[in-house]
Amino acid sequence: MLSKQALPFRGHRNESAYTLDNDTLNHGSFVATVQLMAKYDPIMAAHVSSVQYKSEQRLKRLEKQGKTESKGRGGLVTYLSKTTHTHTINTLIQIMKNMIQEIISYEVCNAKYYSIQVDSTQDNTSIDQFSILIRYVFKGIICERLLSVVPSNDSTGQGLFNLLSQTLEHHKIDPRKCSSDSTDGAASYHGQYKGLQSKLADVADHHVHIWCYAHVLNLVLTDTTKCCVSAVSFFSLLQNLATFLRTSYKRMAVCIEVVGKEMGQEEMKRLKLIGETRWSGKFNAAAVIFGRFEKPSVSTL
Repeated sequence: MLSKQALPFRGHRNESAYTLDNDTLNHGSFVATVQLMAKYDPIMAAHVSSVQYKSEQRLKRLEKQGKTESKGRGGLVTYLSKTTHTHTINTLIQIMKNMIQEIISYEVCNAKYYSIQVDSTQDNTSIDQFSILIRYVFKGIICERLLSVVPSNDSTGQGLFNLLSQTLEHHKIDPRKCSSDSTDGAASYHGQYKGLQSKLADVADHHVHIWCYAHVLNLVLTDTTKCCVSAVSFFSLLQNLATFLRTSYKRMAVCIEVVGKEMGQEEMKRLKLIGETRWSGKFNAAAVIFGRFEKPSVSTL
């Protein structure tokens, strides 16, 4: 839940376990979530209570020995403190990941045939992450699951095929049962002779490659608008207008005041910059004006 909501796990300070019953302290979102679960789960409640008791006893021993400034947890393992926090979270995530992947593997093997969607992108550490999405029919229900995200250091068709095969076999899924794949138009995926799809076709009978329709449509629309002078001028105006207003808080304040008076603050939407690669960026930029404002004012445009 915390990861999904992009919330920090730790608080501003890493308080000791003997202060868990002190509601005035900020123990962080992770510990607070554990405490909330402990109110409804007797096993979790017993663990939290045991951790707090052992931490209190350790504090008393240190006070008797005159070591009140001692740092660390000694031999106490709480799975809540900062020293075990990262390891604990990673371990729990790994366990849940393995359980989910085992279920997916079981369902795919029972479905026999499946299709895949793959793509890769660099993360914030500049490591190329190869995502594998698998689609199959289990008990008459179409299922679409993210099987794995693995780092890739070879972007060639053969390299991606080797990585895909290794990942599938690791989860006991037969690559020969892959009936189709869906990718974008990159040469490493879409290449007729050396692309990933050609390697899959060599090992899987009747394999079908599907060039993602959304990517194809995006390319068609992008190239089409480049041939139309009116469209080029229109989207250039939208981009320049958004840039002109967003780069100055004074100009933006004037825009908000003028538009707010005519349309109301609740109906007003900020102008958006147009992305370079996706047609949806152009649509979103135009929709802010024509999809939200029934009658765009001359002062706004």
